[in-house]
Order: sequence, then C-alpha cells, then structure tokens
Amino acid sequence: MPKQQPLPPSLPALVASLSHPDVTRFELATTAEGGWAVRAYAKRSNSRLVETLQDEVGQYPVIVVQQPAPMQVARPAYPSLRE
Repeated sequence: MPKQQPLPPSLPALVASLSHPDVTRFELATTAEGGWAVRAYAKRSNSRLVETLQDEVGQYPVIVVQQPAPMQVARPAYPSLRE
C-alpha cells in the first residue's frame, strides 16, 4: 500500500466551500497512489460534471460517485389489522 501524503491544510476548507446543484455532498478521499482527492456524490449523471468540478478544485483529482437511491421504507402489510 502506498504511503499516504500529509493532508494539505487548505484542502478541508476547499472541500467545505464547494457547491454545485447536481452534487449532494463533497468529501475528502485518497487515491490509489496515496494522494488526496475530492469525492463528489452526484444526484444524476452529468458528462460535464467532472470537468466543471476539476476547474474549481484545481490540482486535486475529482472522483464523482452516483448518489445511491434512497432506501425503501418498510411498512405494515395490513395497516387496518395493525400488522
């Protein structure tokens, strides 16, 4: 496993300042080489999203992950029978 580089002091502030209408949240991530990256959870597929975010982030790689679908809520099968 590659050695992880120290966290740059400006990176957490950069991640906290990011905003995009197609992204639900941003977080810090690491690459396979041990470098730092920005992970973005996208609401839907957008071919230009990586390019747009890369322009904002600059030198750090951007990893875009599709936002998982919401979990289904279990409901009673027969609510009138209180089951």
